[in-house]
Amino acid sequence: SRQPYSGSYDGCYDTSPPLRVAAPWVLPLCGWRRHAYFMEWSSFYRYPYFLQFESIGHLLQLVKSFTLPELWARSVNMRRYNEQRRQEEVRWFTNVVAMLSLRVQED
Repeated sequence: SRQPYSGSYDGCYDTSPPLRVAAPWVLPLCGWRRHAYFMEWSSFYRYPYFLQFESIGHLLQLVKSFTLPELWARSVNMRRYNEQRRQEEVRWFTNVVAMLSLRVQED
């Protein structure tokens, strides 16, 4: 369907111009379904302290619903979470390099 608000519309076009133009920060990789698929796997959706919002109004409503100490606590918890993830990644890559070096020595 060529209707931009149809669930089957993906924004791709062959010869005719698109019915809508993607925002400048969105990579034009073809259609909203592709973007939705990759956003689902985005790390933003996996962070426990990340505030998900649908519009500027929704963001303002969310921020207004928290006290300043609660927002600071979310920030501190997110920094702590990020540091733990970094440490886990360093351990993981260290183990990978160690295993690869053992493999090379065996060959």
